[in-house]
Amino acid sequence: MQVVIRKFTKGSVILMSDLVFAPPAPTPKAVLDSLLDSIDSNESLGGSALHVDRYSVIAGGVTVERPFKDQNVPGYGVAIIVMCGLVLIGAPFLILAVLRFGLCRASKGEAAGNIERNVDQVRMNNLNPSSSRTSSSFAP
Repeated sequence: MQVVIRKFTKGSVILMSDLVFAPPAPTPKAVLDSLLDSIDSNESLGGSALHVDRYSVIAGGVTVERPFKDQNVPGYGVAIIVMCGLVLIGAPFLILAVLRFGLCRASKGEAAGNIERNVDQVRMNNLNPSSSRTSSSFAP
């Protein structure tokens, strides 16, 4: 085996290198496993003072994926998200219902005017009992 160092990056200890093996060459996975086995629990390479992030080691395009960290979301956070989602979904329908079925002030004013006209019509009928109008003529 031969090690060819291609590049040291400035300001860090990142090393780009090539490992050259005599035939038969091991697979990239076997090389990665060998490198990872040489990293001890203190993240040191082979007992030396060099600290290595085991998730940054790449051998022939093969790397180790970081383990998934379970991020706990508190229950009240989920409740707030769900409630905001329901408001965002329901608000347009509520506005449409208010406008469609006349539940706003302008519609109430029209309804009040219709009631006053009907009351006036009833008064007129009471004053003039010979009128041929019936209660069915009160509709606007």
